[in-house]
Amino acid sequence: RSRNIPASLANSGCRFTCGGMADRRVIGLIFILLIAGAEASRVEQDLRLHSQRSLRLVAKRRAAAAHREQRSSISPDEELRFALQGLALEAGTTEDLAGSSADLSSGEAARGMLSHRGKHVYAVMRAWKEAGSAQIDLYHLTDWDFVSFRMGAPAPADVDPFERLIVRHDDAVFMAHQDTGAEAFSIACERHYGKKLSQASREVIKLAPLESSLSIRIKGAEDWLKVGGPRDVASAWLNAMRILQTVGTCIEGGSCLLQCTYVAKQDACNSEHFCSLVRERDTVGTGSSYFPWRAKTRGRCVPKRGAQATKAAWAALVKSASEDARKVREEKCVLGCKKEWQRSAQNVQLAMGLKGQLESIVASEQSLRMLPAGMPKVAEAIVEEAESLSEEVASNLGAAFDEKRRNKRSALRKALSDK
Repeated sequence: RSRNIPASLANSGCRFTCGGMADRRVIGLIFILLIAGAEASRVEQDLRLHSQRSLRLVAKRRAAAAHREQRSSISPDEELRFALQGLALEAGTTEDLAGSSADLSSGEAARGMLSHRGKHVYAVMRAWKEAGSAQIDLYHLTDWDFVSFRMGAPAPADVDPFERLIVRHDDAVFMAHQDTGAEAFSIACERHYGKKLSQASREVIKLAPLESSLSIRIKGAEDWLKVGGPRDVASAWLNAMRILQTVGTCIEGGSCLLQCTYVAKQDACNSEHFCSLVRERDTVGTGSSYFPWRAKTRGRCVPKRGAQATKAAWAALVKSASEDARKVREEKCVLGCKKEWQRSAQNVQLAMGLKGQLESIVASEQSLRMLPAGMPKVAEAIVEEAESLSEEVASNLGAAFDEKRRNKRSALRKALSDK
């Protein structure tokens, strides 16, 4: 996935027509977008693909050269995009991010001022010791000189963060809003707090950009990057965080295709086909470090790795999407088949997202050669089959909708007539 700040899903409009395969496909595609909604956007945002380290090192040199050439003429938004791309290229290994930086103190990936539970704080993010994890340290404004913070100096030696947030590779990170309606981003994390950060709990934390400080400093950037608004700042933090969530994981090496995320409300993974739900003992915030028998378990999502597992996952996704759409058409149901509509739409969104990510890799023989054994054929199959799957599902869903729309006794027709 590109490291740009994600654009919102474009709104589409269409005048419904009666009959014809093309019309049915158009209707089906429209309703895929309508039903998938925010969930489809989240699935799209969850797609994070990397080529292997050697390819990224070459790209890093090219990006650095391009940045030097275009630095004087690019806009703030483009500058932010270049910085995020540079961070992605530098994040080849955890050791890279743990090394020194010429413009930020050792190991940092990003820093800036944020709002946390109504208080203004300094935030510093770096890679954590576990692969695919990020650590965000929060400091009181009174504990750190403003000029020193802006210059990129490390925190004072005698000052500890008042909170530390640990985000692992399968923790959900997403755009959100504060209770006041202000733009923010949420992270499911392990929160450490108290004296010497001795207490811990698992929470969903909201952090919000400050209207008075719409800037962020990312490793590799020559200066603070100013962006258009709070949403842009929040997106920049999320993009940098998602980059760290891939460091040292199978996505980086190309042996898996999807960044798996645990969805707590559903107690499930963002993809039942490409991810495996596992249970592990959870000792955070339960007192179980002293009483192990009190430890609870929590869900974790692990990507399916290797060509064979990925090929099977793709086949299962295609089968599920096709069967759901076929059932909708055969039973001519719309309102009564909401589950099938939503599931088939989400699977198509995921399939087309994978296709978009893999097309550039498939088009390059050099990139294909750098993938693990067997993965090139899987990538080629996904790129080749995704479009036909989308058309099949759209046709079946469109046919079911068209049938119900023309049925004078259907609830759908009545609902459309009332409008």
